[in-house]
Amino acid sequence: MPFSLTEEMLLDGEEDKDNVPLERELCQDGIEVRTEDEDAIEKQVRIAQRVIREITIECDKKLASAMRTSNPLRDEIFEVVNRQAKLASERIKTIIEQLSGNEQQPDPLGKDGKILDVAGLNSATELEQFLDRSIENEQRISEIRELLQCESETRSR
Repeated sequence: MPFSLTEEMLLDGEEDKDNVPLERELCQDGIEVRTEDEDAIEKQVRIAQRVIREITIECDKKLASAMRTSNPLRDEIFEVVNRQAKLASERIKTIIEQLSGNEQQPDPLGKDGKILDVAGLNSATELEQFLDRSIENEQRISEIRELLQCESETRSR
């Protein structure tokens, strides 16, 4: 991308610095300027995430060869492996960013975010699915109580 040197740049002696005018133009245009280190870090994160995805693919292949697709245990095992792989991927990304000094902003959820993280609920859809399953389980429990003629226990929430 050709650029012209302004009088200010020439007076500041920036004609020898190839990246400075380009970076300045990009910043003025609102485009984020990334250093080579940041690009290398991002590349390493992508490689690590690709390796983790390959683990889930291999797991699915082995499960497919050992169990039928209609087997609920197969689905359950794959969901657990997939959830842990996603968690590991996020952890690797965080660790690499911390080691490189590019630590992201603190978690806005704070302690609640850590609890959700430990529970493996790392996205809004996972949390929504968990809550849906919880509601279904509560309904099943109350149906079973009715069938067994048990008294309803009141919980303090």
